[in-house]
Amino acid sequence: MFDLSWTHILMVVVVALVVIGPKDLPIAIRAVGKWIGRAKSLARDFQDSMAELAKEAELDKVKQEFDEFTRYDPGEELKKAAGIDDAELDKILPPEQELDENFEPIPRRTVTSTPLPSSMPSSSPTPPQVDPATAMGPTPPRLASVHVPPTPEAVAAAPSEVARPASGRG
Repeated sequence: MFDLSWTHILMVVVVALVVIGPKDLPIAIRAVGKWIGRAKSLARDFQDSMAELAKEAELDKVKQEFDEFTRYDPGEELKKAAGIDDAELDKILPPEQELDENFEPIPRRTVTSTPLPSSMPSSSPTPPQVDPATAMGPTPPRLASVHVPPTPEAVAAAPSEVARPASGRG
């Protein structure tokens, strides 16, 4: 920013020492430091406020795009693309008409509720009675149990239990 070399800085210090004097030089340096600090603080505040304005402007732009997206109506876009207004659309397709997979109108069915005469039997027949034992079909035959003797390895691994004869001593 400023093109100051060491010789320029030394010359400014010597001039300040001669003009201000050695007694008031520390006070002057402190005052200059405070001014520089205030200038830096003002510059930082200005940069922060400009960054905040840019951020708000960007957020407003994003909010506007989001609002446009939420207001998007595909039906209106199709009408615009086809060049059809609401009156022509009502002539082609009545309101609340359902369409099938080929976009053909589905005819409306009307259901009328007529009471059944008391002489007619009920429409729900009684279910037939089923015997639970025969409902699952015949039972499979049972297999006979088979005794498999233990292997010598299994006998050797098991602890042996030796039965001691009971003695009559007490």
